[in-house]
Amino acid sequence: MALTNGPLIGMLAAVLAVVAFGVGGAVVVEHLDDDPDADELVADVVDDHGGIETLQATERSEHELHHVGDDDPTVVAMDAQVELRPPDQRRTEIRSKSGSADVPDVTVVNGSTRTHYVADDDQVMVDDDSDWEAIQYSPETFLESIETEYVGTDTVDGREAHVVEIHAAENASGDGGLGVLVGDTEYVLGSADETDATNVTKTMTWWIDVEATYPIKEQIVTEYDEPRQHALERERTVRTVTYENVRFDEPIPDDRFAFEPPPETDVVEPVDSVDVSTFDDADGAVPFPVSEPTLPDSFELVIVTASEFEGDATVQFLYRNGESLEDDEIMGRITERPPAYGSEDVETEGVGDVDGAFVSTPMGTTLVWHCGDVRYELTPDVDGNDEAFALDVADSMGCPA
Repeated sequence: MALTNGPLIGMLAAVLAVVAFGVGGAVVVEHLDDDPDADELVADVVDDHGGIETLQATERSEHELHHVGDDDPTVVAMDAQVELRPPDQRRTEIRSKSGSADVPDVTVVNGSTRTHYVADDDQVMVDDDSDWEAIQYSPETFLESIETEYVGTDTVDGREAHVVEIHAAENASGDGGLGVLVGDTEYVLGSADETDATNVTKTMTWWIDVEATYPIKEQIVTEYDEPRQHALERERTVRTVTYENVRFDEPIPDDRFAFEPPPETDVVEPVDSVDVSTFDDADGAVPFPVSEPTLPDSFELVIVTASEFEGDATVQFLYRNGESLEDDEIMGRITERPPAYGSEDVETEGVGDVDGAFVSTPMGTTLVWHCGDVRYELTPDVDGNDEAFALDVADSMGCPA
């Protein structure tokens, strides 16, 4: 059964007879005299959410990012209060976060309506046509594309749980998957064919509450067989989500699955992304002409994207000289959006044939120039003179007629 890890989502490695496993600390699991059937446990979650009516809990999530050459992983963690009414209502309120966690303060999913509230920006995003559900499963692939293994029992925050490992079947087929939403992010554990194609191995483990038959802990481990070919040189990721202080089947008021923003809050629509892969595609996807840069032959286009937000279109792109993150690269942005910097960030003005300015931005020193109401931005990271390189690229782009 191919797994789709589901914008809650659901989690370990090979198991021995009496097992110690886990990332960041061993966990000993015990076997029952008569182990339950792993397929039936997972099917009960997928088909009927364990039969629960509601769940309220403290959600503790941790995401480890292991990169080539790093001694220790980068860790992002957060705690949230969660209220869930399967299958399509969920409220998540962030209580604390660490690392580079950048998530909305409140997220509410109610049917096809998804709402994100960001307090620092006094902004709420409302998507009335969202397919990003509170829980996402694809039961039609359940008996075809995954394999399950019963590991034993464990205790999660004082509650007994069955531990079940789930991974892609060896001869899995099809493009579908099982999607489990943990927190506010969606993950996908693909079929064996997909895994082979992308050199990725993913394993999900569920700790299924014995009484409620619902996962109260999940872990998703992703291993990259050729990490240096990954755009971020990533070797491994481990995402763990644990529910503590769990309360099942207590009533939740309907108004908890609606969000009334504070006064003076801006209400915005979600970013509308367009599927593009070339500059010609991007040029046809936005309302202004797009100028393609000329770079040395050794540079290759890694990605180009096009999107619209609050009526303003943006094209972004990345070129790199090689496959490593340490290789020379240049990022670009062509946009109608307001700048993310102020006049105090301008370092040098009136530079190059484009009459641009070097500006300190969150991405680094960036060359900025304007073509009417459209702003061009180039952020180089090359050995040698970044500014001279950016000016050469800018001169090749200029302003399209």
